[in-house]
Amino acid sequence: LERFKINQLKVGMSKAQVQDLIGSPSVIDPFHNNQWDYIN
Repeated sequence: LERFKINQLKVGMSKAQVQDLIGSPSVIDPFHNNQWDYIN
């Protein structure tokens, strides 16, 4: 993940906006639907 992209994340962004900005998460926990994990 690039720092300048992370700095563009804002509260209230949709999942689609986040994925467009920083890509798909590395892990999606089926028990915590609102939590995405990005592993670098």
